[in-house]
Amino acid sequence: MINKIYSTLKKNQLTYGLGIVINIIFHNLVMDSFRYLRYLLIKLKLLKNTPYQKIEMFKDIHKGKRCFIVATGPSLTFDDLSLLKDEFCFSVNSIIKTFNQTEWRPTYYGIQDANVYEKLEEEIRSSDLGTIFVGHQMTTQFSIPHNYIPYFHFTCFHGRHRELVPRTTGFSNDASKIVHDGYSVTYSMLQLAVYMGFSEIYLLGTDCNYSKHGKQHFVASGWKDKNAASVGELMIYAFSIAKKYADKNGVKIFNATRGGMLEVFDRVDLCSMFLNQRANQWLVDENALSTKATRKK
Repeated sequence: MINKIYSTLKKNQLTYGLGIVINIIFHNLVMDSFRYLRYLLIKLKLLKNTPYQKIEMFKDIHKGKRCFIVATGPSLTFDDLSLLKDEFCFSVNSIIKTFNQTEWRPTYYGIQDANVYEKLEEEIRSSDLGTIFVGHQMTTQFSIPHNYIPYFHFTCFHGRHRELVPRTTGFSNDASKIVHDGYSVTYSMLQLAVYMGFSEIYLLGTDCNYSKHGKQHFVASGWKDKNAASVGELMIYAFSIAKKYADKNGVKIFNATRGGMLEVFDRVDLCSMFLNQRANQWLVDENALSTKATRKK
């Protein structure tokens, strides 16, 4: 009903402003207020046996380990993916369209945008992905397989016309109860990674400088965000909130993205990082062989 009113108002430029106001009130304030109420009921344990409790099995299962969160910005390359074949990795959205060109697979896959999911649904269902996380909105709009793991994705009043709504987000300390929206699914995966106990996290493909007409992704999903030009700044704001949480809780987050606008985290060069790692391993192996040879003498 509200969408019909909105469409009618949009045709009349004189009343378009009123249409936006109605849209903001309904989609951002009313709907998210209901979602926040649900979160409070879950937190106070008044709402039990929710599907989000599945996430509890992942609590601290990778404590003290490192992982890579692979976003789909245009700077990402297939060479990057080949370096990560033995690493714990999260990835999202259209990364699934690369699977016919690489043997690499993420350990965990996430998706939360209904528009993107609609375009990729069949590919996700037929993929060889292991663990698939979905924003809870997917469970109400689509018939999802029982093995998908939903998380309570609180959009923080970031619905329609987000450019007119004050910037706000949080960083969850318990992803089994809530995952805050940070204007990207990458931000949600970051919260899940921290919940799993990863203490060293590398972001890759988080360009944060998308344009309306240029290339937005490494591989396109088939759906283009018309607000892409403004979302980069919002994502950077959200990542600044993540950094504050990480600094207070002993989590190290690095930006391994090639270029881009994200300067919140210290940068590292992915190729140099792995070259140094392999060189150090070679030295360790050589020392071990030398020690064995000395003992035999």
